[in-house]
Amino acid sequence: MLGTFQNGRHWATAACLLISGPYLLADAGPAEPPVWLDAATQVFFSLSLAFGGHIAFASYNLPR
Repeated sequence: MLGTFQNGRHWATAACLLISGPYLLADAGPAEPPVWLDAATQVFFSLSLAFGGHIAFASYNLPR
């Protein structure tokens, strides 16, 4: 069980929490429709490219 229990690792964990704190605690209210459209577009293209890569690599597997 290493990680933050190693000597000298506490500063990295503390820095990450201090940097991400304002983003986690932001009062962001409801998003506008263009924001939802942009988010859906990002998810669609991210998943499409990822699945395409998996299919391309899987096509090189020998059939059993």
